[in-house]
Amino acid sequence: MQLLNWWMPYLTGKYLKQFPKTLYETHFKNTLKLLPPIKDHIIPDLQHNVLQIISLITFILSALVLIT
Repeated sequence: MQLLNWWMPYLTGKYLKQFPKTLYETHFKNTLKLLPPIKDHIIPDLQHNVLQIISLITFILSALVLIT
């Protein structure tokens, strides 16, 4: 879900129907961002970057537990 809602629009400029650019602009316009802008694409905010990193760590640790 994070890939489709944040990274696809950030990297390609294409948005999902249920998450149009206008929705992003009204809800996340004034949030902190770490990533540089790409043209006029949306930029994932810091809160979502932190959540994505935590999710990735959880996934990796869970996979390691299953493997060992």
